[in-house]
Amino acid sequence: MRRPCLVAIGYAVARLFIACTTAHGFACISSSGPVPCPGPRWASHGATLQISLGTSSFNQAALNAANDWSAVGAAFQYVVQFASGQPSNVCSTCGPQNYNPVFFANSVCGLGFGDIVAQANICWDQHNNIVNGPVFVNSTVSWGVYDGPFTPPINDLHRVLLHEFGHVVGLDHPNQLGQTVAAIMNSGESDTDSLQADDRAGILSLYANAAPTPTPTPRIQINIGSARGGPGENVDITVSLAASGASVAATANDITFDSGALSLNPAQCQVNPEIGKSLSAGAVGSGWVRVFVQAKPNTSAIPDGPLYTCRVSIAAVALPRTYPLANGNTAAFSPAGAQLSGVAGADGSVVVSLVPQACTGDCKNNRQVTVADILTMVNIALGNAILSDCEAGDTNGDGQITVDEILQAVNNALNVREIGWTHPVP
Repeated sequence: MRRPCLVAIGYAVARLFIACTTAHGFACISSSGPVPCPGPRWASHGATLQISLGTSSFNQAALNAANDWSAVGAAFQYVVQFASGQPSNVCSTCGPQNYNPVFFANSVCGLGFGDIVAQANICWDQHNNIVNGPVFVNSTVSWGVYDGPFTPPINDLHRVLLHEFGHVVGLDHPNQLGQTVAAIMNSGESDTDSLQADDRAGILSLYANAAPTPTPTPRIQINIGSARGGPGENVDITVSLAASGASVAATANDITFDSGALSLNPAQCQVNPEIGKSLSAGAVGSGWVRVFVQAKPNTSAIPDGPLYTCRVSIAAVALPRTYPLANGNTAAFSPAGAQLSGVAGADGSVVVSLVPQACTGDCKNNRQVTVADILTMVNIALGNAILSDCEAGDTNGDGQITVDEILQAVNNALNVREIGWTHPVP
């Protein structure tokens, strides 16, 4: 029968000033506090984090912190899953195997945080194998994501979770073991915002059978485009993939927006037919849509370029301004179905204006499309010119000139019409 041991390890608001370092300052967890390594560790040489932090920027900060530990080169890897809502089974003596939710809470199982900004509850069995390690993040203090010096009262979520995920790995506070060393694992939030040499040595001491240092994970981008329109109009937003050489067969991302000014019917999201995939989209909540590009009918890799397009309706009462389309919960999957790490994405926007966007191909904004304009667009498409030479050619705001946009410009030129206003200029 398993006899679990549960240890709560908190991270306090404090300023630490490290004057010198020692060769081996890292410490490991134990039931009596920090001890020299080795200590309890994951027999599986990896752990899954179930992240539910509410916003795309906070979820991304958590993903980056997990990836930082995975990139050390130790025989340990984090897998990240994004979840929603509050987790369950986190206050039992020892929760489910490999259940490591990361979430905001106003207490730790009914107990106040005090001066602690986050706490990891690490549980291991009689064989010193870690079972799970939920991470409670104090919702009663202020949070942001930033680099550089610690600037209270705003706590940097990335460096705090970098510290807490070190506890989940099995590391503890070296400064509480009498060591003087620069480390993210020291107790107390400080100006240190990244893993230090001592932190890396610590995880390698626990998971020493490391494979050769892996090739850095490609940074996969799922980017939301932008568009411009007037009150009461519809605009099309294109979401694109830049895989940086990775083999991506399926993707997922959220689009959140101001539901008072914009609306997005998931049924009006259409997959790019050229990539041979299917699409599933649904509303998660008001102003929140989740879109999956699925690896069917085939599991082949998706080429860089447009993934899908969604139609966004602008409310008739929308005021002229730029409305962000926030990108969140970005995920990508290999042809074998494995979730890929290093996935990020750029936000898009809808610009609501009483002055309409120039007609496709009107590079000089002189209310006509000329042969010279079309040649400029062709050169941009071929990589011989930059997009700023003809921003009016990029109708869908995806950052590139496509054949369809060139054909539309040619059609506008053949029509030989002056571009008129669709809204009066005040």
